[in-house]
Amino acid sequence: MTRWVGGVFAVALGAWGPAVQAQTSMGFIISGDCRDPDLSQNARQLARELKAKLGDRLVTDEALKARLSPQPAVSAEDLGRQLEAAETLFYNGEHTKADRAIARALEDVRRFPPGTERWKLTVRAELLQSQVIRRLGRVAEADELFRHVLRLQPGYQLDPDYFMPSMRQRFERLRKELHATRRVRVEVKSIPAGAEIFLDGVKQGTTPAALEVWPGDYELIVARAGQRSLPHQLAAYRENAILVDLQFEGAIQLDRDPCFAARPGDKDSRLAGAQKIAMLVGVDSMVVLHLLRPSTGPASLVATVLDTQSGQDLLSAAIKLQGGTQPAPVELAGLALKLVAVDAVKHPPPSPPVPARPPAVAAPAPAPALGVSPRAAPAVAWSPVTRPPPAAPARDWFPQGWRGDAALGLGSAGAAVALAGGVLFGIGKVNMAVANDAARSNPSEGQLGAISQQQQTANIQQNAGVAAAVVGGLGILGAGVLLQVDPATLGGPSAGATSVSVGVSSGGAAVQVRGAF
Repeated sequence: MTRWVGGVFAVALGAWGPAVQAQTSMGFIISGDCRDPDLSQNARQLARELKAKLGDRLVTDEALKARLSPQPAVSAEDLGRQLEAAETLFYNGEHTKADRAIARALEDVRRFPPGTERWKLTVRAELLQSQVIRRLGRVAEADELFRHVLRLQPGYQLDPDYFMPSMRQRFERLRKELHATRRVRVEVKSIPAGAEIFLDGVKQGTTPAALEVWPGDYELIVARAGQRSLPHQLAAYRENAILVDLQFEGAIQLDRDPCFAARPGDKDSRLAGAQKIAMLVGVDSMVVLHLLRPSTGPASLVATVLDTQSGQDLLSAAIKLQGGTQPAPVELAGLALKLVAVDAVKHPPPSPPVPARPPAVAAPAPAPALGVSPRAAPAVAWSPVTRPPPAAPARDWFPQGWRGDAALGLGSAGAAVALAGGVLFGIGKVNMAVANDAARSNPSEGQLGAISQQQQTANIQQNAGVAAAVVGGLGILGAGVLLQVDPATLGGPSAGATSVSVGVSSGGAAVQVRGAF
């Protein structure tokens, strides 16, 4: 029974797995003058047509931005109000809610462009979160937030109006520890040179530069003349060097529609940049949309399909914009159909494989008598002697076969798990009572973290105990169900039956053994 179930599962997994892994994806980006409203409007309409045909296989707009560099969804004023609300929650003792609110705000802060505004919001949020999670017993995380501020602004001073003396003392102790740590050398270069270097939004110098930073994880961005690179993750734990191609990354503009800026007529640069973006995003092909405006005659909307791995131009199709800047919807639909069709030739959608039937196994021919050629073997008179399988020991109180074994095992395991859950719940209940008594005894500030941690541990123990009791009960219930259900009966000879035949001929003796083992 177990082998049969495993075989069915293996066949289903073999048929489904390759189909999932073989899914291909297509990216979509515009190129040229990124501020051209006609290009943007046509791109959105074409993207809708491609989306209708490709579904989730099309990567565009927000999905593409998220893979390259997530953009802020709120303003600095909005974030300031979010942090004020989180402070109110903290002062009212709603520490868990405050922690969630600050985490959401920090996620948006880290999407902001580098500079003074981003760093001010970062410091405000991280120092507040350090106080909140310290009350929740997460002391190590709280200290790391203090260290992050000190790594980038070593001379920062906590405001005594907002931080208790114990917090300021801890901050100063971490400052001394940080100054006693050896810094790491990181060389940063850019193409072209002369770009400003930002670590987590804080300016650190101009490329090329050899920075001395304290060990840690940083986000590195370089910017020059209005262009900004993509964010690079820098693990500064040993001497390191990084080169940023600002000439390419600075041409990627994500504040509106995803776009690669290129000069008119510079086809090679446009397609080379689109292929690099396709490799960064991780799609199999990329559609590049360009608006061609000749000096005379109507403009043309040109779409090119690039294969990511080979860089091959699979198709370039154009629509002339006669008498306006917007083509007819039917023309855009036809263009989308061409793009999808040519991509399907290079990256065909997966077709589910048809499970092969197992080959028929022929019954083995009788073995020839020993010492006799197969062609000249005389007829042998066989005398069947059958040995029945050994009888299983009688077990009147449980059903025979797999059903009884499964019920016994499942019921035993369920009882053990339920018992362990009850014990764990009792331990958690005792620990929670001890922690609550300690909390009501007017503890000192230094004991609050330990009490909070003890309460969390006791709560986890109680929840785990309840979960184990439920799982154990389900196991016992499943064993009871198995006792009431008849097992499947398969036709054919009884498993384990063995037959032995012996024959004698003029050429010698032969022994033949048949059966299932």
